[in-house]
Amino acid sequence: MIDSTTDLRLMQYNLLDLYMHDTAAERERWTKVYDVINKHQPDVLAVQELAARRTDEFGDSHPDPELAGRRLVELADAVGMQCTVENPALGGSRATVGISPLGYHVGLLWRDGIEPIPRTWRHFGRSSGLWHSLATITFDFGGHPVTVLNYHWSPFSSVWRGTEAARLAMATYGKRHCIAMGDANQFGSDVVTLPDGSRRYYDQDRLDRSHTRVMSHLAPTGDPLTGEVGLEIDRTPARLVRQGAGMTDVAAALDAAWEPTGRALAGHLGARSAEAGPDPGHRRSGPRAALVPGRFQ
Repeated sequence: MIDSTTDLRLMQYNLLDLYMHDTAAERERWTKVYDVINKHQPDVLAVQELAARRTDEFGDSHPDPELAGRRLVELADAVGMQCTVENPALGGSRATVGISPLGYHVGLLWRDGIEPIPRTWRHFGRSSGLWHSLATITFDFGGHPVTVLNYHWSPFSSVWRGTEAARLAMATYGKRHCIAMGDANQFGSDVVTLPDGSRRYYDQDRLDRSHTRVMSHLAPTGDPLTGEVGLEIDRTPARLVRQGAGMTDVAAALDAAWEPTGRALAGHLGARSAEAGPDPGHRRSGPRAALVPGRFQ
């Protein structure tokens, strides 16, 4: 039972097309994904890239919401977690999966003993200006409502990510306690103070300028009239979340050592990294687990 002093273990995991291909090799990878989740034993799990698409008679691909729900339930059953809430509109229950127009969905799962507050499940897609989707749900942690947000931003456009960051910030309005987990495809804007008193971004510029997607992370600087121009990391989307919603990067706040997550076992750019291409140099989204202390104020 969760009370106000309980520590919470939160986990975010980009699953890299989980369930898209039913082959022996992929089934082996599914087992590795389950093993990673079971190893961390999260109280709340946010996943991205749960694949569920259908092909129409013209050969075009479309998202399949019903299949996405079944696959999130399959994942939940495999790792002993919950992922369904009551469906007031249609009766019965529905899986807590946020539908992506591209077929790469997000999902929220939680362990037994944790109960979502009724009628707090929300999900937003392309009609809300999102590349993939945003899903939110509120839990009662020891008498404190805590909203968990799961997002997956565009890998191709900083401008699009700015729209998504604004939408995420809007989803926190009126809520005192929020925890956001997801695949931002974005450099953060949190600043840390070093032992010598100097300050720098927690997410430093480690961008590989030779990477094909480099321009999706850069913004122009300088004045074309003087010829003094350049390019720098565009941190605007992260600043919108930091300054617009007052949210802080947990790793930066806890002074955790910076680490890339793009080569994580079985997850995004993991088991099939050779096919996915090189990591452009920022923190991607393999499995990340964080322990969040209780005592919400």
